[in-house]
Amino acid sequence: NSADLSASAEITNILFEDIEMDTPEQVPIWIGPAQESDSKGACSLLWPSLSNHCPAPPTTVSFTNITLRRIKVRNAKRSPGVILGNPRRPMKGIIFDGVAFAPVDPSKKPWGSDFYHCEGVDGVATDATSPKPPCFKSI
Repeated sequence: NSADLSASAEITNILFEDIEMDTPEQVPIWIGPAQESDSKGACSLLWPSLSNHCPAPPTTVSFTNITLRRIKVRNAKRSPGVILGNPRRPMKGIIFDGVAFAPVDPSKKPWGSDFYHCEGVDGVATDATSPKPPCFKSI
């Protein structure tokens, strides 16, 4: 978020491929606004545990064509992830192709059996993705 209301950004044509994570401490997958303490109106570093402040990105920010392919996460200490776009300007073309967590544990905090905080996104997930973000379509 910026103090300049006319500021814009485009995050597009990004590929994350063939990545392995072992025992990540924080949420392993994060697509959306940065968590920071030094910007006005930013997503709190304490969100969601001790703060409820994490606004969607402004409508002047565009997220398009972001693919995560063959991502393996083992023994995550937290829920799988965050995909947080602005419902008034949703992320488009977000693809999870073989994003796999082991074990899949619905007791993990902070999102439990939802696995992801997921809103403001037009996304799809292949059958090799487990667990699938609840707001994604299966392909």
